[in-house]
Order: sequence, then structure tokens, then C-alpha cells
Amino acid sequence: MSASSSNCDENKTVRIKLNDDDLKLDDDNEEDSIPGPKPPKTPKKEYIEILLNPPEERVKKKNVSERIFSRLQNREVFGNSLSMPNIFELNQFSSVHQRDLKAHTGCVNAVDFSPNEEWIVSGGDDLKVRLWKTVDCCTSENPASSSITMKSMHQSNIFALRFSHKTERVYSAGNDHRLLVHDIRTLGRLCTYRAASSIYYISTHPVDDNMIAASSDDRNVYLFDLRGGEGDGMCTKLKQEGRAYSVCWNPLNHHIVSVCNEKTGLVIYDLRMGINNYVEAGKITRRAICSDWSPNGEALFCVMNRSNPVVFNVGF
Repeated sequence: MSASSSNCDENKTVRIKLNDDDLKLDDDNEEDSIPGPKPPKTPKKEYIEILLNPPEERVKKKNVSERIFSRLQNREVFGNSLSMPNIFELNQFSSVHQRDLKAHTGCVNAVDFSPNEEWIVSGGDDLKVRLWKTVDCCTSENPASSSITMKSMHQSNIFALRFSHKTERVYSAGNDHRLLVHDIRTLGRLCTYRAASSIYYISTHPVDDNMIAASSDDRNVYLFDLRGGEGDGMCTKLKQEGRAYSVCWNPLNHHIVSVCNEKTGLVIYDLRMGINNYVEAGKITRRAICSDWSPNGEALFCVMNRSNPVVFNVGF
């Protein structure tokens, strides 16, 4: 089809010319196969006119923020996730779903959502861990006015953030070799754990909030037990052949951990078999930088540098 347009005062009409293939569709009419008298055929149209931005669509642009806020309230009260609007459809008429959260003074390197969807945490080069209310991020014109900064700051760039399962704590780590545990209620720091080099990624245990895995530039994956003392605490180290980029617990099989490192790529540990027992995914994942499990723990998604992502069907 070929299209031409003509402007009106408020609306825009597009004339689309039908090609030969489109015109042939009228010839293949089912009425030709029906016996008996046939109604007179209407002349074929060579153009179709489509009205863009009609009045009813312009009305949709209004009060979109109020509509979303009411849907959020409805979901919170009745627990009905289907009451949420189609954000992709609404975004065609308004930019309400694109909200710039402007409060950091440097690059933002890490973002995470709380399990209860109430909070968003962010951190980066300005060394601050900042909390945002999700509702304000969706509906407020100035979400930064209600954002909160944790009392303790890092000494260098923040690379990783995680919430605890009950949304009581926030874990942050980065270039200062430290893992900080923040209390959301008091905004204070509960404790600090250390690695020998920069921490790139952290992952919480699927069940036990006291267990935190952290991948580090020093070729180790640290399994911190927060019930131990500060410093390195009660810590188990999974030694890697190169710098460890990421680590992730399997959500259902709590003894399974996936790790991406610089030399071997993607490896999978079964902690029941000891810290030196693992399976390599092969040369295809040599450039792996991050991995994550599906909710049922049977599929493993792997992102690689300068290569296509890969999905493995593990099926424990």
C-alpha cells in the first residue's frame, strides 16, 4: 500500500492506496460460491481514508494520571492485578508512564524493586542509596520531593542493590569493597561486610534473608551469613578463574547457584557437593556477564558481552 496525507485544522486524514493484491481480495468473495440471486456488487475502492487523532482519542489524553492512580488504589484494596491499565496502549496518548527520577548527582548504576512493590531503590556514582515510593514515581510530578536517602554513604561507586524478602532491609555494595546493610525503618546502617576488591553483584537467598551472595573483582563469590560478626563475618568463598561478574540463587533449589566469571563464563554450583564442585556451561558462554533464573527455577537466562543472550533449560 502507498499512503498520502492531508492536514485538517485539528485532525489528520491519511489516504492509503490499495495495491493489486489488496484489490484481488474482493474477487475471492464467498458470495460467488452461493447459488441463487446475488446482490449487486459495489464498485471497488482504490483508496481507504483513515482519520488520525480523532476527537475520541484526544479525550483519552486527559486525566490519564488520575485514571492510573485510581487503578492503583483499586489494586491495593481489592488485590486485582487485572484492574491495571494497558500501559503500552496508554503510552501512545501520553508520556505519563515515562517519569524522570531526578535526584542523583552522578551516574545511576543500580536499581531494584521491593518484593511488595512499594519501594524502588537506586544508587550510583554519587555514593548515595536513595529510596523512592513507587506510587509517587507513577503519579507525582516531582517524585524526588518524597524520596529518602539512607544515612550511610559508600566511599566509592555503588554497583549493586537488593531488598530483603520482607522489605525490611536494603543491601548495597560497590567499588569500596563493602557490603552495607541498611534498615528501611530507621534509615540507619545495621552492619558492614567486606570483600578484598570491588563487589559487582549481590543476590539474596530465596528463603533466608541472612544469606547474601556477592560476586567480586578479586575472583571470589562471597556467601555472607549476616548472623556472623562484621568484617568478613561467617563467610564462604567460591573461588573463580577470573573476576566474578554476577551470582544468582536458584529460587526453588536453594543449594544451586549460578555464577558468571571472566575466564570460564557461566558455571553452576551445587553447594551440597562442596565449594569446588561445579558444572561449566561451555565455550558458548565465555563472554557471560550476568545470569538469572526463571521463577520455577528450571530455565537459566544468560546475558553475554557482544553476543546474543542464551536460555538453558536446566530442569532439575
